[in-house]
Amino acid sequence: MTLRKLLPGLALAFLATPLTAQAIVGSWYISRAQKAQSDAVITFLANGTYTLGEDGDSKLDPSGKDGMERGTYKWNAKTKAISFKTLVDTNGEWGMSHAEFETATATKTKLTITDEGGPFTLKRVTGKSPLIGSWYLKEDSGYAVATFLDDGTYIMVQDGKSGDGGKTGVERGTWKWDSKTKVFTRKVIVDTNGTWGFSDNLKRTILISKNTLTLKVSGEGTYTLKRVLAP
Repeated sequence: MTLRKLLPGLALAFLATPLTAQAIVGSWYISRAQKAQSDAVITFLANGTYTLGEDGDSKLDPSGKDGMERGTYKWNAKTKAISFKTLVDTNGEWGMSHAEFETATATKTKLTITDEGGPFTLKRVTGKSPLIGSWYLKEDSGYAVATFLDDGTYIMVQDGKSGDGGKTGVERGTWKWDSKTKVFTRKVIVDTNGTWGFSDNLKRTILISKNTLTLKVSGEGTYTLKRVLAP
C-alpha cells in the first residue's frame, strides 16, 4: 500500500473518534447490482461520513465507470429516511451521487435501500478471519479505506490530491493472508488509483491486534489502520 505519497492537505477530521454507532454503521456489500452488474462496498462511519467503491461494466451502463465516492449521509433510525451528499465522485452517475433515495432499513446482516427505482439489498461484511471487514488509515496527507470480503476479494478506496503517479480512485482484487506467518499477498484486478494501494510488487505482512491492523511494507514502512466498528 503506497500511502506515504498520499494527497497533501486533505482534511481528515471525519476519521476522528467515532460517535455513538447506529445500526447502519459498518460496511455493506452487493454483487452484480443494477444495470452495470456492479460489485460494490459502501461504508458508513458513525460520524456521518460514507465511502463507496464500485466495479461495474460501463458497456452495460455507460452513465458511470469504476470508481469511488466520499460524502456525508443522514439517516433517521425511526423513520428510516436516508439522504446523501456526495463530496468526491469518480464513478460518474453510479453509486449514491445521482439518485433520489427514500429509506434504508438495517438489520444485523442486511441493509435494504430504496430509491426511485425500487429496493436493493446489501449484505453486511462479516467473516471468520480477523482480517475480514473494513479498515481505515489516516495520515496528515490523506486516507484510505480497505475492505476485505470473505470470498477472498477486496475493495479499497483512496481520496486526495493526485501526485507521484497516484490519484483518487478505487482498487479491487483478490487477497490471501497467512495468520501464522502474517504474509499478505494480493492480485489486483481493477485499479483506478494509479500507484496508490496494493498495485506495486512490494512484500507485505499484516499483524492484527483486536481492532488495530499493522501493515508492514518492505522497503517502504509501517502503517497502522483502525477497524470500522459495526454496532
